[in-house]
Amino acid sequence: MKQYPPRVRIKMSDHFPDIVVPDFIFNVAFCTMVSHGAKEALEQHSEALIEFLPFTLLNHKGRVAAAECFIANVLTTVDCADTTRTVGVPSQMSPGTYLEINRLELDEAKIPPTARLFRLKQLPSAMVVREDLRAQLSARGLTGLAFVETGEDCDLRD
Repeated sequence: MKQYPPRVRIKMSDHFPDIVVPDFIFNVAFCTMVSHGAKEALEQHSEALIEFLPFTLLNHKGRVAAAECFIANVLTTVDCADTTRTVGVPSQMSPGTYLEINRLELDEAKIPPTARLFRLKQLPSAMVVREDLRAQLSARGLTGLAFVETGEDCDLRD
């Protein structure tokens, strides 16, 4: 992997005309982008191995909207999808993984008790947040959070 460059600046997408920067920043790259406050909350409560890559968020006019933001690259993965009940498109190239999941079911017995935030091994782009971490993040008043419950219809893609 190439070294992460210093002083990364990312401009807000024209697809999202909002000017308020939430703590969890929705983006067209579908990566987890967070504010400094969200970074601190994840460091304190997630118990996950996370690589935080700093960047400055620029507004639509190219001015600084938030100077201290981070890409939160969660490195922890857990093999816990209940493949008998999960609905999705299996990968032909990588057996045991999915190209897309339309309804995720988890095998709770396979989730370590300390796993509060992790990537799903069967679809690494999908993040799983345990309910207690979700409650702590919500209680802190962090903005921009969005969750899909297990068993709900969803559109998770690699």
